[in-house]
Amino acid sequence: MSYRLYKKWILSLMFIFIISLIIYLKVSINPKIIKKDWLKSWINNTILDSQLIYIESEKVDVNFDQSLCPFCFGVGYCKQLMDMKVLSNHSINNLHHQTSLLLSNAKIELLSLSSNKWSKYDQFICPKAKVPCSSKSLQTQLQRPLDLQTLQNIFHHYHLSSSLSNFYKCLTQEYFDTLVKAFDNNQDNLLKIDEQLTLMTSILVFPTYANHMFQAQLGTDFSFSKILGACGRIVVQEGHLIPLINYTQTYSSFEVKAGLSLQLIQIIEDFLDMDESWLLVHLRIVPSVFSVTKDGEILVSNLNDLIFIDKKLLNSHDKLKNSQNTLQSKVCNTACLAKFELNFTTSNHTHDCSNVDKYFGSKMWISLCTNLLSSKYTNNNFGLLDFPPSTEQELIQDLIHECVHESSLGGRRSAIDELKALLKNYIKLLEDEDESESKENQDDDDDDDDDDDDNDNNENNDDVNNEPAPIKNEYDKKEELI
Repeated sequence: MSYRLYKKWILSLMFIFIISLIIYLKVSINPKIIKKDWLKSWINNTILDSQLIYIESEKVDVNFDQSLCPFCFGVGYCKQLMDMKVLSNHSINNLHHQTSLLLSNAKIELLSLSSNKWSKYDQFICPKAKVPCSSKSLQTQLQRPLDLQTLQNIFHHYHLSSSLSNFYKCLTQEYFDTLVKAFDNNQDNLLKIDEQLTLMTSILVFPTYANHMFQAQLGTDFSFSKILGACGRIVVQEGHLIPLINYTQTYSSFEVKAGLSLQLIQIIEDFLDMDESWLLVHLRIVPSVFSVTKDGEILVSNLNDLIFIDKKLLNSHDKLKNSQNTLQSKVCNTACLAKFELNFTTSNHTHDCSNVDKYFGSKMWISLCTNLLSSKYTNNNFGLLDFPPSTEQELIQDLIHECVHESSLGGRRSAIDELKALLKNYIKLLEDEDESESKENQDDDDDDDDDDDDNDNNENNDDVNNEPAPIKNEYDKKEELI
């Protein structure tokens, strides 16, 4: 046997062995916790269908038991999960980005809560009854169908240890009506007791899901990650998302970070201005709240600390009160904002919501600048604009400083606008340079092609000139004589 045939034979055997091993793993591996990092990576990159693999992380109950409903997020996505052969009684990540592999190479993320958090909820809704209690027993305790006042009360008391609790007084009838429509599965304009309890579970236990449902009802795109549905006490989110911190470790050029910074600025602007009727306040503008798609688009993936505010409550919607707005009459930085937040926390009056856009709007801008754009003001070592080109460094640092410590009235928003324009110009210059370079390369290629064509033509001409004269036949000779 020749060496070449022997080599082909060995390669064929290796190929058959690898294919057989992959088929064996697809068929025989049961879903389980995978502990070895190299094995996680190998399986994720090799097994493209048939099984769902859970990778060990913070242990969370994966419970698709529909008997726990309506104390759950709903059952609308259960059939899809069954079709995907997703099994229960395994561990997944707690509200982090645990990507799991499904059929057709599609990826999803499963989100839920730990057992003790679910136990807290069960005890809250049924303190004296058997846990989990039935919807009938809870209905007896509620005494009446869910309404705005009931929602405000349970929202305030359940989130008592969170800053979110203080916003109960900003929940309006319009907010309640929109939320009801979002959870009205059969669209009959009437929430049955089961639908009410699903709404309650979502807004208390996992506000991210309630906020997704609210946004879907509004039909406004606030750059939230995509929720596919829910099954029992599991929420299913789109996959292929990369935590922002991890993304910037892989793509670390300033050009990429400048683009990400622009998107973050736009997200905060959209929270404040995109919808004519609703203001969005996020109380934790930090890197872990954001994810990036494989195409480089930033999405808000954690909405647990976000609340929709009816803009009818705001002073900025009343021109008569606009001149009395505190933030429009003086500079307000960290101490001023902390004072407002303290008053907002201790008061129970709805009119305290009238300046939410100005105070919490300013707080979101400060959080963006200190937690995401610069690491100078915190200890998180994360700053997208920490290392700009030397020509832009001083100006960028000055603009971020003005964002954090406003020195003149309206200075914070002006600094953000100037920073946004600067980053746009920087990216445009880079794109123009790339386009110019690409065009030059194309021109060089065209010149080379022209040179080749000229050489070919010259060769053809030489061939023509060197060709012998055609031999004249007898008929041609007679024509010449005539």
